[in-house]
Amino acid sequence: MNRLWKALLLLLGLQAVLSGAAVVADWSRSCASCGSGGLTPGIAGTAFYGALLVLALRRGPSSLITGAILFAFGIHIALVVRMVMTGIVCGLCIAAALGSLALVTLSLVREPSSLRQLGFITPWSALIVALGFGAAHPPVAPASPTSTSVSIVVFTQPDCPYCEELRGRVMPEIEREFRERIRVEYRPASEMPGLRRAPTLFLRPTQAGNEIRVIEGLPTVERLRGAIRDLETRS
Repeated sequence: MNRLWKALLLLLGLQAVLSGAAVVADWSRSCASCGSGGLTPGIAGTAFYGALLVLALRRGPSSLITGAILFAFGIHIALVVRMVMTGIVCGLCIAAALGSLALVTLSLVREPSSLRQLGFITPWSALIVALGFGAAHPPVAPASPTSTSVSIVVFTQPDCPYCEELRGRVMPEIEREFRERIRVEYRPASEMPGLRRAPTLFLRPTQAGNEIRVIEGLPTVERLRGAIRDLETRS
């Protein structure tokens, strides 16, 4: 077993650990819309890299292992692009993407001929994920010609206690305080299948271009109030 293959096996194990950490992060935080009975990227990544590591240990180097690594790289690219476009920054996702890049680099060093596979497999896997998770920029409420300074789009889902608490406790207090200075619109989380959690709030100053503030999960009144006031200074 040469050094490059050992390094590749180590990276596959690290990728499985990072994916497992993403699962723990999802489950330990507020009501995750992508985790309510669905397949999250963390769960999929843990299963994929775990199975790939077992296969690599049993079969050794093969074109199947290389192809799977290149396919996964396209998925990571699509998830990072979506993360940038939505403004949701995830350190685990970035670390996993860098790990995937390292795996691709090792694979190409071991098998230079796999460069042709990279040009074919990776774009298709990226496209599949982009279409499946919805890489488009998240919709926001249109600016109103009134005195509204901040628009808020709230994505919720049924049977989510955090969503109910947001509607029943947090938002009424915020709306009483800011009144016509904010515009609130509720939408079902099913419109944005790539959302990590419900509720998720998108806040935008109505007079300052397309800057968006994203709050995942149930915010405290103080946190939401601070975000609105900060955005008002930008309007």
